[in-house]
Amino acid sequence: MDKIIEMLKQQYNEKILQTEKEMKSLLKKFEILKMLQGKKFKTKKDVEKTMSVLCFSAPQYCCASKLSERGVGKDCPFRDSFWKVLGLTLKDYENYKKQCEELFWKFLKRKGAIKNE
Repeated sequence: MDKIIEMLKQQYNEKILQTEKEMKSLLKKFEILKMLQGKKFKTKKDVEKTMSVLCFSAPQYCCASKLSERGVGKDCPFRDSFWKVLGLTLKDYENYKKQCEELFWKFLKRKGAIKNE
């Protein structure tokens, strides 16, 4: 019984440390977003720092929002807040994603990876 109790205590402590680490990471991301939100004029450096809150630190790799024309998407407070502090909407984001996709297809055609239809 003592062995089980000790094992549970260890697992509990590990879980607490993991949760604390995750919460600190979340707090840091929202503090970065708040910093940009408070600035009237944003610099490239400001936006680059703020991009660190996004998956892969780049907006082109973010998941589609629920506004996606493909009907797939998910909620993401970091993506949504990133665009909001820049003064842009999720519709602006979806337009940006569409432009990225168009560039991707042009790149593939130029490289000969796909045929022109």
